[in-house]
Amino acid sequence: MLWVSAVLACLHLVLVLHASSTSQNTILAGPGNVRHMQPEVPDFNSFSGALPVSVAEAYGEEALLLLRQLTPPKYYNHPEFGLLPFNAPCDSCIELIHLRTDKQRVFVPISKPYTRQFVQASAGYLHYRDSDGWLRTINPYLVPDPQNNGVFGNSFPEMRVTVDTLQKQVMFGGPGYELVFLNKPVMYVVDESGSRCVIAEKGQFTGSVGKSGWRVEGFWQDVNMEFLIRAYGIRAWLRYVFVKKPVWIGECSAPKYVVVEDTLMVSGLSLQLPAIQPFHDSLVMNTGGDVRLVLQPAWLIGDRHRRQVAPLEYEFRQIDNSLYIWKIIVPVELLDSFSYPVVID
Repeated sequence: MLWVSAVLACLHLVLVLHASSTSQNTILAGPGNVRHMQPEVPDFNSFSGALPVSVAEAYGEEALLLLRQLTPPKYYNHPEFGLLPFNAPCDSCIELIHLRTDKQRVFVPISKPYTRQFVQASAGYLHYRDSDGWLRTINPYLVPDPQNNGVFGNSFPEMRVTVDTLQKQVMFGGPGYELVFLNKPVMYVVDESGSRCVIAEKGQFTGSVGKSGWRVEGFWQDVNMEFLIRAYGIRAWLRYVFVKKPVWIGECSAPKYVVVEDTLMVSGLSLQLPAIQPFHDSLVMNTGGDVRLVLQPAWLIGDRHRRQVAPLEYEFRQIDNSLYIWKIIVPVELLDSFSYPVVID
């Protein structure tokens, strides 16, 4: 998982930036029509709920007038004044934006008494401070790029996430740094002698995109791909789902490992690689400033109820100043013993 000013995960490897959010667990106090938090169901087909809601459009001009009466005039210039955050936990309410803190929001109902308040609070950060000093909502969800067909991204500048379904790339970036998964992975089988004996045939880069990410069935035969974003915790990751044991593994006479290999392009980040690989430990990427990303190893998860879990070894090798090769190594014996679907996560 990748955490950058908000918890963001990618490609089975978790990168953690110590600058913003770790979770958005909501604590509510006071009146209001509160939406109780429910387990988030990934949406790969629509962008409903990915954007803030206009108070005037949702509740009428009277609600906007009430908001002006309750808000100091200098906050009329706030970029989010008159909007209800995408993850607001209430209906028929407005946010008093001048009472925002980095981990808290205050709402009032649009019906009397307006002086009663309730609070949305978080263990991690709900907001980041923009270049003008305003506290802005951290929103990890994808929306279509109006200028580029097939491109989707979020609006959080400290940790941008971009999915380019045409170029087949997933990019994470922020001020002065960028991390691009070139999304040209190969999956192959290694036999007992250490030789590559079977290469999985790549499927089509088709599928569906929604606010929660990008899902492609048949990325390889019997293997699906999911790039997934979750709002609470602001985390994102790319994982592979074995629907069943791939038949192509059996084409190797003595299969020992299934390996997933891809190329990463890194700029603005320094990385110290361990002398001994493969390994299970974390790696640290640093911008030299406040951004620190921690790469954590992958896990193999079996059974729909996640009752089978095993850590996986991985390798990370530098090709030149900006390109790295990474490999996730999956023992075939685990694929034989785990219940399907099996996930590299």
